[in-house]
Amino acid sequence: MVITIFYPFSSKLKFIYFEFKNIYSKDGKYLKHFSENGLWIKDEINNKIYIINGSEKKDDFLTNVFISEFDSDFNLTNNFSSKKVDISSNTWILEDPILFKDNKQVLLDENMTIRSHFDSNKINKSFRNLNSLNVIQLIKEKEENRMLGYSSEEIDLHILKIVSLPIYFSIMVVISSIIMLNIKKDKPYIFHILLGITLSVIIYYISNIFDIFGLTNKIPIYLSVFFPIIILSIISTLGLVRINEK
Repeated sequence: MVITIFYPFSSKLKFIYFEFKNIYSKDGKYLKHFSENGLWIKDEINNKIYIINGSEKKDDFLTNVFISEFDSDFNLTNNFSSKKVDISSNTWILEDPILFKDNKQVLLDENMTIRSHFDSNKINKSFRNLNSLNVIQLIKEKEENRMLGYSSEEIDLHILKIVSLPIYFSIMVVISSIIMLNIKKDKPYIFHILLGITLSVIIYYISNIFDIFGLTNKIPIYLSVFFPIIILSIISTLGLVRINEK
């Protein structure tokens, strides 16, 4: 039930996020992003739009891949998953694909292919997983970029996120406590699960939108990190005041 209700909402929210990111991207059709959730790609080809998530890239393969397919009017048409996808060329091969449609899972008998603007070489050139680097390595990477004349805004953003992480977690604990204290105990368990997932997804994408503003110089980098934290701090403060007044 959670998957049935939550996944269409999550997929649509992912699509809205990528469309918003397009506004500030040099190439609106093809976007690449690496996060703690793995590799993310938005690709538009043959009147179809794909949002692709893979947990890891190994040689010419992506592993644990989930693909959401949209039509040109941004309607979700299909979802596919595959444990292993060959991305050695622009024709991707999904091995033992599973189709998700009409709340059903269907294991397809044959491998499936999709066209993409990306292949293994292009992905290798496009991605750096900053999550695998510690602060010292990030500082060294920033210095190398400075000497080569490359931008270090993404590294600055990542360092600030690491520094602010304890503050962020503390605020989220406070907000979670406030929500639990304000929800009636007779609410069903599934309500708590759906509420927690929904709020987490919304906060995650709002934070990423501010990251876009920072990386595109719409706002300073430090503000793109701390502004969402300030908003969450205000919300948690108001919640604590309300509890204190009861």
